[in-house]
Amino acid sequence: MTHRSRKLVKGGVLASIILAELLASFALIQSSPTANEDDLQTAGGIPPFLPCPINRPNCQNEVAGATSKLAENKWGSPDVRNGRNDEIGGSGVLVEAGPDEMWIPDTTLGGAPRPPLRPGGPPVSEKPTGDTTPPSIPSNLKAATAGLYMLNLSWDAANDPESGIQAYVYAIGTGKTEATEANVKWWQSVGNNTKVTANMVMTQGSPIYVSVKAVNGENLYSSLIKIGPITPTHVPLGQVSNVITYTLATAGQDETGNPTAGWSAAQRADLQRFLDRMFPVLYDLYGPPSVSYNVQIVRDLRQKASAIFYPSVDEIHLGDTLTYQLLTHELVHAWRNDRILSTDNLWQYHPKYSGFEEGFAQAVSYDAMTEFARRHPSFGLKQSLYQSSHEWDYDTLNIKELVTEDFWSDYGGTKLFWARYEMAAAAIAKIRGQYPTFYRDFNAEYYKRLNENPKLTISRDLIKEIIQTVAPTLEGKPTSRWIDAQFIFNCEVVQGPKIFVYPEHYPFREYFIFNSIHFYQTFKSGSDWAYYDPVSKTWGYHSLNDKRGRVTVRDPNGKVVADRPIIPDPAANPPISNKFGTSQLTLTTQKIREAWPVVDESLMITNLITNGLYVINTEFYSGSITVTNVTTRLMGAAFRDTNGVYGIIAGADGGKIGLRHRSYTSEVMADLDGQFFHAKVPWASLVNTSTTYVDSVPGIVEMRYTDKMGKVYTDTRIIGYGSALGNQVFMLDIAKMNTNNGAPGVESPSVTPTPTVTPTPSPAVTASPTVTASPTPRSTSTSWRVYLSMLFDR
Repeated sequence: MTHRSRKLVKGGVLASIILAELLASFALIQSSPTANEDDLQTAGGIPPFLPCPINRPNCQNEVAGATSKLAENKWGSPDVRNGRNDEIGGSGVLVEAGPDEMWIPDTTLGGAPRPPLRPGGPPVSEKPTGDTTPPSIPSNLKAATAGLYMLNLSWDAANDPESGIQAYVYAIGTGKTEATEANVKWWQSVGNNTKVTANMVMTQGSPIYVSVKAVNGENLYSSLIKIGPITPTHVPLGQVSNVITYTLATAGQDETGNPTAGWSAAQRADLQRFLDRMFPVLYDLYGPPSVSYNVQIVRDLRQKASAIFYPSVDEIHLGDTLTYQLLTHELVHAWRNDRILSTDNLWQYHPKYSGFEEGFAQAVSYDAMTEFARRHPSFGLKQSLYQSSHEWDYDTLNIKELVTEDFWSDYGGTKLFWARYEMAAAAIAKIRGQYPTFYRDFNAEYYKRLNENPKLTISRDLIKEIIQTVAPTLEGKPTSRWIDAQFIFNCEVVQGPKIFVYPEHYPFREYFIFNSIHFYQTFKSGSDWAYYDPVSKTWGYHSLNDKRGRVTVRDPNGKVVADRPIIPDPAANPPISNKFGTSQLTLTTQKIREAWPVVDESLMITNLITNGLYVINTEFYSGSITVTNVTTRLMGAAFRDTNGVYGIIAGADGGKIGLRHRSYTSEVMADLDGQFFHAKVPWASLVNTSTTYVDSVPGIVEMRYTDKMGKVYTDTRIIGYGSALGNQVFMLDIAKMNTNNGAPGVESPSVTPTPTVTPTPSPAVTASPTVTASPTPRSTSTSWRVYLSMLFDR
């Protein structure tokens, strides 16, 4: 996101907040998979498709025109969001299918799944052409191993003037005879692709042979072309001499996947001007690439303000409304090439470890853009600082709803994807905040291990081991323990009904938090939107939109300030597009209901001026089942037109907190108002004279809480540039802080809070080093204090 989207006009309407703050500003990005031929082989064809993304009326054409892309790469098409970007304009997101899932044409378009591929050939033509002659033989077949798991193949196209080339098929074997030409990998269709990466286990020194045929529109096969013997060898990764070059493709693809014009002269000049300057930045930040190769930048009009990297063909596809940060994100994926972290034990794409891979790509791209702006101030970027939109309130967003094997499990319908991307970026950036060379060090250790053991493949344990090798402690905790406490790095499918409460902050003369409430279910496949029933051979969809619920809000003293029914909209099951039913709860310090904003009055709770943690209890009813979610929000008069650091210490009841930034010598002390504290510190809400932004000073903050009895607890946080007002929010828990002898507190059971989002901008306020005088602590019942202490999981 464009540095916390801090340039929005403060008097704008809510619609502009939602579009510009949440749906726009930065296109989200995805890594691309390598080929998965074995899935096609064992299934006897393309696996069932999943639904089209939102707002894609041409999805049916995309599926029909891109069979090989879908079959090989397991990717859908972009969900276009119309919004703002400070650099070029436009933004979007890219929807990702799971390991056993594909896209299905939208039923509202009358679509149907494509017929299955037979092993060794494409679907039979539907319209006879009278062609009785086979196509020409493909030529110039090339094959090269990329380690012991990947075989890169390419060939020159065949010709068939009568019915055209429908597909190419290839096979891998141990010999040249009919009996041995396909005994390693049976004939695989790759559509019209003339490049493919075959994923398989190979033995060093054991030769293999490759055969390729062309298939025309009448399903007639050409004679085959063979190559071999090819001797698999391990290619050393991450060598200092490795270099990535780029080529701008001369041809492009239109919105149906058919050939169209490539980059215009102006586009080529702009891309070259940016890439020639960004590559040196990435070398410095990320170290040498995994291998030396050329990545091709392809104009692809299916990517509406979005982009995708295909390591199987060494290509990055971009739309015409790309952003520089989005392109940089894809370059970060490309730096690892076939060794992205989002892979399975055959180095085939699998989204399971996307929390790590996407976290690296997003975090590195933000830091790279910041460094790019510093090195090239005359380039013309409209901003100079980039970071995760959820850096400032990371503690409140570290919630169980982030847990997934697939960032796009909600298909973009609840904005849970946004929280996942930005939280992953913030988590990875935290590590670099404590270890400045972390990005390079991780890759160096990663490639070192792969070079020492070429049979090594990705696992969560491997990634954890590498991180803790190069970054032994984080935020005052052993790294292994710290990683396990970040839900974004918990790579698993958690089935069942859930509630996600998504917040949008708007600070101005009054403070608003718009909370979108979603009731959804995670299926066995990991999707929150659709599942395939192999018994009935039908699709099931999200069907909780018509369920009713209730929301109760309590103030920091436990007093009920609202108890209201909630009815999601739309109520249709399933809706026409993958839109989840939503109810919006608005919390505000506004004294009485005013003309702005236009929201659901029955769910607008005004005059919330008591400082502290408000608890939102949401229930939904499905038959005899009641599903409950507990969410917390910091609110109160202290949030009106102010600056500094805010926080809560669960389990506290008064006392003092000291905050010391390691780049500053002094410790700032503040009183606790029950469990709440607010401090004006010399390192937060500062006017940045070089950018005119209001920022925090990035670094490490040490916190020391002293209770009324004199017992001392400590904790540490790594921070970035802060919110739109340069604020930071810390959610601490006595049970998980270190005691004064350095020992951790006793872990307590926890109920997870739900996320919060970056506030929209307010005018710059210069911070004062003085300390805010807190109100006299209120009495808080022991039972309520213990309850609050259960809300935090870090």
